[in-house]
Amino acid sequence: LYKRVDTFIYISEYVRQEKLKAFPALKKRPGRVIYNGTSLLPHSTKAAQFTDHFKILAVSGLVDLKNIETLIRAVGIIVHDMNYPRIELTVIGDGPEYKNLSNLIKALKLEKHVMLMGNRNDVGDFLQQCNLFTHPSVAEGFGIAVAEAMMAGRPVIAANAGALPELIVDGESGMIVEPLDAQAWAVASMKCIKEPAFAAIIAANGKNRALNMFSVERFVSDYEAIFKDVLLGRV
Repeated sequence: LYKRVDTFIYISEYVRQEKLKAFPALKKRPGRVIYNGTSLLPHSTKAAQFTDHFKILAVSGLVDLKNIETLIRAVGIIVHDMNYPRIELTVIGDGPEYKNLSNLIKALKLEKHVMLMGNRNDVGDFLQQCNLFTHPSVAEGFGIAVAEAMMAGRPVIAANAGALPELIVDGESGMIVEPLDAQAWAVASMKCIKEPAFAAIIAANGKNRALNMFSVERFVSDYEAIFKDVLLGRV
């Protein structure tokens, strides 16, 4: 099948490199990276019900590679070791790790701080109401949830794994931390809590980056261009 293709489109440089490793013959075939496109998720206009808690959001399937366990342990460090109890982590998504994660929450005495919400159809509302978006996945071909959070103007912390470092310029349009280092996640989160001006800057820069790189308009334009090149024999 690959031999019959005129050109390849990869959703990230990470995916391109992984494909070239698995199929060295692809090095001789034309290919381009076109990032996925997204837009601001729909949300209600009702007033947000804010408390004095700092709200962290994660949108993820509850499977091993999404690494929600490390995020929960980071909240435990913030609450118990850094003595900052005014924090809430909401996780939207479901999967086979639900029971294990629920048990971990109980073991760390975080029932008042971590909520596993299951699948929801109002992610846009949660994005509008959170103070910080986190994505600790240890493997990611692109990371559409990160792009959606950036588009919503939320400060983002993402893992140094897969394609995620392509989405964010560390310290400028978000923060990048090692995926399995719970202490690093706690420190990065506390930086956003203690330095709201910094959080606002990376949020604004992240939104601009998302509008420039991950918009539906850019996505359509890039695909239109490559279709024209294929039809005109320019690839």
